[in-house]
Amino acid sequence: MKIAIFDFDGTLFPVETIPFLIKQYPKLGYSRVKQIKMLFGLIPELLSYKLSKNPDKEKFRHRAVYLFLSMFEGMTEDEVHEFFLKNVETVKTLLDPEVLSEVKKCHDKGYHTVLLSGCFNMMLNPLAKDYDFDEVIGTALIFSQYKDQQPRMQSKLPIVIISGEQKVTAARSINKGSEVDWQSSVAYADSYYDEPILRLVGHKVAVNPDQRLTAIAKENDWRILLTTKGQAKVNYSE
Repeated sequence: MKIAIFDFDGTLFPVETIPFLIKQYPKLGYSRVKQIKMLFGLIPELLSYKLSKNPDKEKFRHRAVYLFLSMFEGMTEDEVHEFFLKNVETVKTLLDPEVLSEVKKCHDKGYHTVLLSGCFNMMLNPLAKDYDFDEVIGTALIFSQYKDQQPRMQSKLPIVIISGEQKVTAARSINKGSEVDWQSSVAYADSYYDEPILRLVGHKVAVNPDQRLTAIAKENDWRILLTTKGQAKVNYSE
């Protein structure tokens, strides 16, 4: 079996997902007070990241995820799920059509297509269904039972964020009754931090890559895919 792995944040979705969802929160009728409180916690983290001589984007992303989830503290699983579903149609308008075309090409060529991302399953699953992905591997949220027996969000509970080396671990768990032919498989990603998953497969595609991944791709003669929409990425953190 050969697989085609597609990253979401920055690749299929040429937008920073967490900043986008933070902006959507009050737009969809949720508490602006909770949003502002979360932003007050995020600003010091962002300044520390921006001013660092050796900024660690993955570490910053992990902290940003937990701060983002604090806006949903105490909400039921159904309520959190509803928030993500409300964003799906808007997200679909922002997806990169050229990357979607690559998904279709891989699907038509018999690849087992996988949407592999640190983004949340609650948003990835409906998108994957609409665009015929065979499998989704994303970040699963954890909900705890309260006295009312409702599963509710506890934002400080540890979750496994599927990024960096975690993507490799997750990809290696793929088994549909036949061994994966990694040399014939392909991966699409945009970030230097996705290098581990790109090196796992025989065919690497750097999609609108950041500066560090561009250098690696050129040095190793990897395919570089520059798309019109990806080159005009929307920065929702500003």
